[in-house]
Amino acid sequence: MAVVSLADTGLTQEEVVRLLQTTLKLSPGGAAAVIKKIQATGTVEVFGAKTLKVHDAVRALGLRHLELMGEPAVTAALLTLKELLIQGMEKNRDTSRIALLIQVFIKLNDVEPLIELAGEETFYEMGILVDVASSLASAVSSGSLDPGQTFWALDGLVFSLMRDSRYDEASSHLSTMEQILDAHGFEFREHLSLAMKKILFAAYLGHEKDVRREVESAAPKIPDSIHRRIFDYNHAFALWKLKRYKAAELLCKAVMDGYYEILGLEPKDVLGKNPDVLWKVIKRSDDVSEDIKHLADSLDLYAKILNAQGRKSGFSRIHAMKFYNMVNAYDSFVRLGQDAAEEFAEAGEYVGAREILEQQVLRVVSEMGLIGRMVQVRGQYAEILALCKDYAGAVSEIERLQHYLHGLEKDEAKELLNQIGNIVGIMRKGIHG
Repeated sequence: MAVVSLADTGLTQEEVVRLLQTTLKLSPGGAAAVIKKIQATGTVEVFGAKTLKVHDAVRALGLRHLELMGEPAVTAALLTLKELLIQGMEKNRDTSRIALLIQVFIKLNDVEPLIELAGEETFYEMGILVDVASSLASAVSSGSLDPGQTFWALDGLVFSLMRDSRYDEASSHLSTMEQILDAHGFEFREHLSLAMKKILFAAYLGHEKDVRREVESAAPKIPDSIHRRIFDYNHAFALWKLKRYKAAELLCKAVMDGYYEILGLEPKDVLGKNPDVLWKVIKRSDDVSEDIKHLADSLDLYAKILNAQGRKSGFSRIHAMKFYNMVNAYDSFVRLGQDAAEEFAEAGEYVGAREILEQQVLRVVSEMGLIGRMVQVRGQYAEILALCKDYAGAVSEIERLQHYLHGLEKDEAKELLNQIGNIVGIMRKGIHG
């Protein structure tokens, strides 16, 4: 059980046999016998006749037992699991286990694959951002990376910091990236990535002239329409940050229209269609998943721009959620669902807000194991329950969440306490008002 506990997702019986064989030096028959014994204990979940995994409730115990087996056994198990996961992805084109593979890279301190992935946006949709950022930071600090690796590791760190709105912490990394470019040149891809992050950082500081200067410097060097759309999206994001809403709206709309055209869709084609149906009607290309993700990002930004002008977002967020779902961008899916629920609640449509959280957001948080989102989402859900006058449900949620208070970061704890205060106010007004 200890060895199999390494996987937090299902492995085929053949994969488990190989994992046990390599780690415990068993024969195929011996490994099969061990599997039968484990299954007899009831600690393993079996999914149809295909895959099995250790119950989450006992995985922590299994991992502790694995540590006691010693470092050689742990390393052997991790190396075998890495090989199995890579082979499975190559054979079946199944990316559902990539988050587990990344965790294996981290545990093995195998930073090169992480650095190669650091510039990919979908890399940050797996709910393991903190672990990835920590691994990249350690790699940079070690001094063992070449200049190109250092640049992209820093690029990944800056991306994650900006994604969390921790812009102040990104400043020194941006300076180092600029020094690396000055010393080594590199290609347009590195220059463009740094330019876009400098634009976003200047917008965060409110320095409109710096944004304009960076845009004017970088724009003529963009080689094709693919990179132009990505650049324009970041420019539109910066304009939104600078409260230049009309300019942001026009630019963002142009970006959205471009991605719709590439996918062979119009906004009306998305109405009433689930992701599985949309997959059947879109134009396919080698970059289709990236195009879908970028369209979702653009719809998300467009909704923010409309809201900032006191206008409703219409179907922008709902459609963005569909597209995020199509490419397994679950972290963004949850964030958009929360924003949609908030917009519904602000419009007094409390039942609609509750349905979005119950039917979409909470389900994905649970199924995808997005632990980092759980407290925030359930706190919002408790507040929506109170607005729906389900006071008993709201109190029940808060009682469960209070157990997490001492383990939360300062900002997270403050947000939860604010939510509790809001709920108390809503209930007091509803009961006595």
